[in-house]
Amino acid sequence: MSTDWNQIRIKKEELFEQIPQDIKDQFNEVPGIYGIYIQGHLVYVGKSKNLLGRWIAHKINTLFNYGQHDYREDKYMIFREAYNKGYSIECKPIELCSEHEISSRERYWINKEQPILNGGFNSMVHWKGTQFLESLDNAS
Repeated sequence: MSTDWNQIRIKKEELFEQIPQDIKDQFNEVPGIYGIYIQGHLVYVGKSKNLLGRWIAHKINTLFNYGQHDYREDKYMIFREAYNKGYSIECKPIELCSEHEISSRERYWINKEQPILNGGFNSMVHWKGTQFLESLDNAS
């Protein structure tokens, strides 16, 4: 399946329009570090020059298969599985910083928090993510 970039563009615009204006004002075109949380647990740390745009991209790569390569990445498989099980998934800012600081700040937060879906080989990301979801299943 080849990537349908037009569908991705349309979905980005649709999702952007659904976001409250105060969130757009705070995070559109704003650089920083963000976290993705499943059931309140920080599982992924990322960086972006545009936090809101990146959050939208994560949602598309998790929920909509338009042939994009990212859809098949292990972290998105874990996000999808969590979503399908009804677990809450949130994307929140961790730190706002300048564009020239984002790489070093991302490394700082990954080293500090050790989120399970950062780093390692895809097979390790998938294994750690699956183990995490099983622990949530067993806790409920």
